Amino acid sequence: SPRPAAAVPMQRFLTTARTLLRNRAFLELLVCNVLLGLTYSFVGPFMSMFGVEEVGMSNAVFGVFMTVTSLAAILLSTVLAHWSDTRFSRRAMLVLGAVCGTLGYAGYAFVRDVTWLTVIGSLLLGVSSITFSQLFAHAREMVSRSDVPPTETPLYMNVFRLFFALSWTVGPATASWVMIHYSYRGTFLVAAAVFLLFLLAVLRYVPYAPPFVGEKTAP
Repeated sequence: SPRPAAAVPMQRFLTTARTLLRNRAFLELLVCNVLLGLTYSFVGPFMSMFGVEEVGMSNAVFGVFMTVTSLAAILLSTVLAHWSDTRFSRRAMLVLGAVCGTLGYAGYAFVRDVTWLTVIGSLLLGVSSITFSQLFAHAREMVSRSDVPPTETPLYMNVFRLFFALSWTVGPATASWVMIHYSYRGTFLVAAAVFLLFLLAVLRYVPYAPPFVGEKTAP
């Protein structure tokens, strides 16, 4: 009897996942994906509690803080993404973002002054925001350079996204445990350590490649 219609996409997805896990280069990139997802999931859900309860910001001040740091991240990531398309390699951008992310979260662990937190969040973590788009741009270029049929590229990218999202199933729960036992300082230090592991993974697994000439890619 013919397969149910819903089974065909699932079979394609499972076949793609198996291919990724068997290919060492793809598997290494999935490791980078998971590490980056953990860094974001570790601190993202607790930023409002950190700002209001730990730092002592009012709701209005915290709103301004998040607006300023978010706008800075958008601006810096846009500029750096343009440079990665024309001047620098994806690897260089990932290294820069990982270094800034490590320093930024380490700064959040110790600094409690609103002004300095805004500077750290706008500059260091603003630059680190480039890592998400650059990692997926690198993944798309790697898939494009492989023997994967172009029609299958979106499915491969969806698997990469899935592994990034899977980090959010364990990150917040682990961060809650760390926060209970080691406070916000411990939470941000662990996030900085995971970003450092991401940096080491990029240095080990992401090869240098010149800017990809052609159509711009998006995660």
